[in-house]
Amino acid sequence: MVRYRIGIDLGTTNCALASIPASDHDAHSTVLGIPQQETAHSSAAHSTLPSFLYLPAEATNKSWIAGQWARSRSGEVPGRVISSAKSWLVHHAADRRARFLPLGTADIAAEDQLSPVQALSTLLRDLAQAWNAAHPDAPLVHQDLAITVPASFDPAAQQLTLEAAKEAGYPESTILLEEPQAAFYAWMENNPDGLTSLATADRKSHVLVVDIGGGTTDFSLFAIDAAQESGLPGLHRIAVSDHLLLGGDNLDLALAHFLEQRLVPGGQLPVGTFAQLVSRSREIKEKSLSQKTDPTHVWPVAVAKPGASLLTGTLRTEITEAEIVKVLLDGFFPSVGAGERPLIAFNVSGSGGATCTGAGGPGTFGSATFENYASDLTIADLDIANDACGYDHKAAGQSVALMNHADRMALFNVRLLGSQDTLYTSDLGRSYYKNVFINGTCDALFGGGAAVFEGCTIRMNYTVTAQKGNGSTAMLILDSDIDAL
Repeated sequence: MVRYRIGIDLGTTNCALASIPASDHDAHSTVLGIPQQETAHSSAAHSTLPSFLYLPAEATNKSWIAGQWARSRSGEVPGRVISSAKSWLVHHAADRRARFLPLGTADIAAEDQLSPVQALSTLLRDLAQAWNAAHPDAPLVHQDLAITVPASFDPAAQQLTLEAAKEAGYPESTILLEEPQAAFYAWMENNPDGLTSLATADRKSHVLVVDIGGGTTDFSLFAIDAAQESGLPGLHRIAVSDHLLLGGDNLDLALAHFLEQRLVPGGQLPVGTFAQLVSRSREIKEKSLSQKTDPTHVWPVAVAKPGASLLTGTLRTEITEAEIVKVLLDGFFPSVGAGERPLIAFNVSGSGGATCTGAGGPGTFGSATFENYASDLTIADLDIANDACGYDHKAAGQSVALMNHADRMALFNVRLLGSQDTLYTSDLGRSYYKNVFINGTCDALFGGGAAVFEGCTIRMNYTVTAQKGNGSTAMLILDSDIDAL
């Protein structure tokens, strides 16, 4: 008999488990305290289980240890610790069922390593054991279970997650729940009237949930309808972002690289020492972002000096709270205007007066900011610019923004900014442009490729195109504006 409904957050860096009684839909969820080792000789219960697995050198039963101690050991013996195993589920070039974790280790025999699926199964097994110990009369296998996954997980990654759950002994009825949706449910639980307050009688309301996790960032858009027959507003998820491998792990690495240059200016730390620095950076990040700290507060940093014994000292530096904000918040989450867009640009000076230079050197075919050699490329919502000659109509010289050498390229809601020869299309390729803005002085569209421009704006001073007349291709401009400066 089902007595509880259980939700498991199987996170890249932390896991958690919460439940409600199946018979009481108005009950608030209860977070399970998860017993785990903190050191080799002590244990305690915590509300989260760090998603780290550690295999001690002295272990006789080859049993991986999850949690707090494993996370602390990641900075001391990185070759014996598995972290961020969940991120591997979306790497299609890797065999997610093969034993290769910890990646590149020389400390553990191949037969004792784990696959990403096995690593997640180990974490899920520990969560099940914690639940069963706390609820011996209601085994986890007999309850309703949901495991959260990124909304952008593809079907293969979802199936691998369910496979890990099955290996851990979870029932076949286990379902997957998108993480932003779970976060929205948690908000609704803490704000009982929140959903009703968002619903309006005459139109749909929309809510964007931004879920920044340990390994991924998800954006999910929800539509909220007016009250249904049940008396409750309708809730529908209508859009999900692409898979974005950007999360807390990236913040840790950014902070570690910043500190590395203070410890060894112009150099690099050995792999083992850098792992210690990443571990310390993670600790500082979590404490800094979870509490309000004075900008002048100083965080000390110390790692073992490469090649040194415990008696010969450490490398030491420090970082202020203001510097953390600059590296993490301003670096990853800068404040921008609602109309601002991503930008690829090279700010370089012209060479020889008439010819401008960009990424590749002087001359038209050496000045491109971005060159594409990959067929079936799609670019959306981006600015690609070459400002070596300036953008205004008096600018002189070639400065290519985009040079395409491949077939079937498509651009949507993109701005191409340059002076002369802004966009090149190769004879080898076909390309499509929808709602694209193209700026230049003259010959903004050149090359021999077949191209279709629909709903575009082309702003020129002189001739619009220098299409290479080869008799077999053409440029077709539909429902577009051509502005003469």
